[in-house]
Amino acid sequence: KMAPSTRRLGLALSLLLALAPSVTLGFSLTTSLGRRVGVGGSAVRPSRRRQSAVPSMRLMPASFEGSDFTITEYPRPVLRTKAVEISEFDDDLRSKIKQMFTIMYACRGVGLAAPQIGPWERWPGMAPRLFVYNSAGDSKLAHILERVVVNPRIVEYSSATDIEVEGCLSSRSECCDGQVCRATEIKVEYQDENGKEVKQKLKGYEARIFQHEFDHIQGVLHLDRFSPDSRKKIQPELDIMAKEYQEKAEDASDAILDLSDEVKATLVPPPMVSGRMPPLGEMGPLGGGGEGGEVVKKKKAPPAPKTGFGGGGGAASTKTKKKKKR
Repeated sequence: KMAPSTRRLGLALSLLLALAPSVTLGFSLTTSLGRRVGVGGSAVRPSRRRQSAVPSMRLMPASFEGSDFTITEYPRPVLRTKAVEISEFDDDLRSKIKQMFTIMYACRGVGLAAPQIGPWERWPGMAPRLFVYNSAGDSKLAHILERVVVNPRIVEYSSATDIEVEGCLSSRSECCDGQVCRATEIKVEYQDENGKEVKQKLKGYEARIFQHEFDHIQGVLHLDRFSPDSRKKIQPELDIMAKEYQEKAEDASDAILDLSDEVKATLVPPPMVSGRMPPLGEMGPLGGGGEGGEVVKKKKAPPAPKTGFGGGGGAASTKTKKKKKR
């Protein structure tokens, strides 16, 4: 007869073996809301990790009911082009904004920036400085959480940062996700769909979404902030999208695969380096968040929350506190 302690050990080993496939596949690091940030901040529901070097991509819908917009994917040049200021706040703009929310929900996202969809008849080959988001990604909470952001500026970044996994609809969400460092708090200025000026202080998950979407209208993608190792892991997926663009585009020579080193050097916070944050350097044109390239104000880092990013529920964030030079 097997001793009780031996029997318990056998049961434990059996349970471990039964769970082994789940442990191997696992779920990637998510935010406290159980979502991965994608599409200009857009979040997508957690999915199982890639198991081999053969990419398995989640394609976006080819069309959307009631809209001529389609998703703009890497490496189309509009994703690397600074968006243009909006001066007319008319019914046509508000109609396009409504369509953006419809597309965002259809793609299971929490945010969508104008460069990620097209075409924009008013701005041929370009996109306006516009994005929308709902930090819960739930249309039932639209009246509470939907935000329309026009001509935004980030006027202040906190020196406190955290690290979370982000994906993006323009690179097929979880297929090209990776760790991205963001400021935990920001002060922003923008206009709403009617041109009314808004000033806000954002923190946590909402601040991360705003920064992700803001990057899009600056011609920056989340993968530009990856460490070299993280970028290497998703390169097979990026190569597939680049090949598809080459096969479909009338002139594929305009594809832009990478952000220039000059622009990358101005990012705030700086890109990841081997899974760690480098020291904060001088703030460049993108740092101020505006077209004029104003310098970001320095903000004292707040105490780190005890429960990690967003107040708990998801995986804990890696937090850093760095000082910025003026």
